Amino acid sequence: MAAVICGARIGATLAASLANMQISEQVEALEVMAVDPMRLLVAPRLWAVTLMLPLLCGYADVVGLAASYYAATEQMGVNGGTFMEQVRDIVHLGDLAAGVFKGMVFGWLVAIVSCYHGYRALKRDGAEGVGVATNRAIVHSAVLCIVLNMFMSALLYVR
Repeated sequence: MAAVICGARIGATLAASLANMQISEQVEALEVMAVDPMRLLVAPRLWAVTLMLPLLCGYADVVGLAASYYAATEQMGVNGGTFMEQVRDIVHLGDLAAGVFKGMVFGWLVAIVSCYHGYRALKRDGAEGVGVATNRAIVHSAVLCIVLNMFMSALLYVR
């Protein structure tokens, strides 16, 4: 879920910034100066999203657990010790590791798809090209994350 939400937000930002650079000929200027635009523009974005999305997924897990604890103890009157005991019985370290791994894969996927669409924006399309690249990045990232999640869940969780 975090991957789809971040795919929309982060993917839009990545695609729009690269598309804007492509349309305003900034990428071309880098090439003229013998600077590799992939190394300067794409690689840092790819690393940033790939490394930060698993941390965001971990944070979302902690917040979800805290909210569940609050709801169970304060709203439903469940004993806090009983709740934590059940969490320990149900949630395994492998589940948490799989979530972090999936976050890393989804981060990489969102970054690749968004950078691809942003980098491929056409100069002749102008500002409309930025919007088209951004829209394609968001839609393709979301669809690919959902499809990949189905396969990864089948591989990681089916015993």
